Amino acid sequence: MSSFLGMGLKTYAQVTITEADLSNICVGGGYYVLGDIIIEELNTDDFRISAGTEFLTLELPPNFEFKTTAGDLFYTDPGSDFNAAPTYQIFTTTIEIAYNINNTAVINRFRLSNLQIRAVTAANPGGNITRISSSTPNATIFDAPLGTVFGTLSSVESPSISVQPQPQTECEGDIANFSVSATGGGLSYQWQRSTDGFATSTNIDNNTDGGIYSNFNSSVLQINDVPNSINNYQYRVEISGICLPIITSDPAQLTVEALPSAPSITNQNQEVCLNEAVASPTASGSGGTITWYSDAALTTVLTTGSAPSLAQIGFDNSVAETTTVYITETSTSLNACEGPAATASLIVNPLPLDNLVVNPNNTEVCDGESINFTINGTQSGVNYQLFDETNTVISAI
Repeated sequence: MSSFLGMGLKTYAQVTITEADLSNICVGGGYYVLGDIIIEELNTDDFRISAGTEFLTLELPPNFEFKTTAGDLFYTDPGSDFNAAPTYQIFTTTIEIAYNINNTAVINRFRLSNLQIRAVTAANPGGNITRISSSTPNATIFDAPLGTVFGTLSSVESPSISVQPQPQTECEGDIANFSVSATGGGLSYQWQRSTDGFATSTNIDNNTDGGIYSNFNSSVLQINDVPNSINNYQYRVEISGICLPIITSDPAQLTVEALPSAPSITNQNQEVCLNEAVASPTASGSGGTITWYSDAALTTVLTTGSAPSLAQIGFDNSVAETTTVYITETSTSLNACEGPAATASLIVNPLPLDNLVVNPNNTEVCDGESINFTINGTQSGVNYQLFDETNTVISAI
């Protein structure tokens, strides 16, 4: 894990400032070396002549500290513009340069090197090293007034888990989710699963356990169409960030509740004629709740219970039609898992019409001669037979 060091060059009207930028410093991770901060005249009088000692003070943004024993000040004074050698002091959050200019003969320059800083307390997404007013009088530097930026810093925290994954109980075939809440900079996630209490573990990917997992590199692991085969598997997540350490969550167990079987149905499939007696279907299961639906999608409930009335399930022998109902069992557990559906059906056939016309209805033929009869007004699903005067079947039509 590393921070990023950069140096930016900015030219103001009369001075050139080389900024020291340092990003993604780890909070609590020790001191980092800051790049050089350089302030150089463009014209010989940019550092104005002072009446005495003047001060240039730079301040760190919030949540950063200097190492007060580390850092050097270098200055260029080829023409002895300085009345005496500049001095400096490093405090916890500021650095102060004291100097006295008595001439403007040459170009002068300050260079702050080997400064060390660290990030403390909360992360700072970005703040500036700026010139502030401190000891007086403040040095006069042309176009580098109070508030001038001398660098930018940012810090991030190490990974930390605020909410651990929790055990989950799901019905077979449902979706299960394990989640974690974490803070830190640049977090990445890798979910793992185990069957032996994490004596051994497997990093989850697209192929693990037949490809039932998704979002295994995010804060929420999703398990799709949960099979009973992964009952009692354990899950945890490994979290890494810009800063060390890599951390691992507590494990959480998945309990998969098997679905009840489809109920057993008596009087399951009946076919009767119009107004013929119909028996009521009954259902039996393993002690759960029996539910009767009118549709295969199991969205419209007709009734519950093992022995409904014909009216409750819509079985009507007075109407020629086919009616099918769908019956499930739901477990009495907290998750109320509903199993697959059985079916029961009633087919009510219409009665034949009594005004049939047979052609020919009166004819003579010779012995051994064939004759064709035609019936007008026939019904779909009805079979017809011809009888002679002795009620003997002649043929089916």
